[in-house]
Amino acid sequence: MLMNRLITVTLRLAFSLGAVLAQAQNTPWKLEKDKNGIQVFSRMPEGSRFKEMKVVCEIDGTLPQLCAYINDIEHYPEVVYKNKQAYLIKRISDREIIYYNETMLPWPVKNRDLVIHLTFIPDAAKKELRIHTENTAGYVAVNADKVRVPYWRADWTVVKKGPNRLGIEYLFRVDPGGELPAWLINMTAAVGPYTSFSGMEGFMKLPRYQGRQFSFLNF
Repeated sequence: MLMNRLITVTLRLAFSLGAVLAQAQNTPWKLEKDKNGIQVFSRMPEGSRFKEMKVVCEIDGTLPQLCAYINDIEHYPEVVYKNKQAYLIKRISDREIIYYNETMLPWPVKNRDLVIHLTFIPDAAKKELRIHTENTAGYVAVNADKVRVPYWRADWTVVKKGPNRLGIEYLFRVDPGGELPAWLINMTAAVGPYTSFSGMEGFMKLPRYQGRQFSFLNF
């Protein structure tokens, strides 16, 4: 049953990612920031008012440390840019979770919130781990004091570069909803990804992320 579910999720991811790539393949990436080994790129997908972002970097660490870090939902306010609160809603399996996320925005703009479905997709043959997140409906009632994000999608591709070295490519696309001007969101779009990734290597060294094991990391 678990294997069938993983196959279904993998196929769905492949088809949806293929559609996104096909739509944006003629749009070149623009380098927005290149600092401390972290490159942040952007491009404007067809039919969207908001930029799609890409982060490329290498960090010291292992796949178990990274998975422990990403699974540690309750600590997101400490490690993720402008995160106000996050909590686990449902653990479907060791490689699939549902969680709630709220992002702070400056007054008088309302905070944005959403429910995220996260899936770890290992590829032992390539020694590669993909991590797919997308918004999902239900689980948490809409709060009038916040704006529910209508579209969120992020995809990680993580490759082992050595015993303690990881190569990461991160693609991120969001429609924050509401009446926010697109030019303002696009102007600062590189800040959040760079800030979160610049601190990730250090956070992964914390004691709570050491010695963890995940059944799907068998390579």
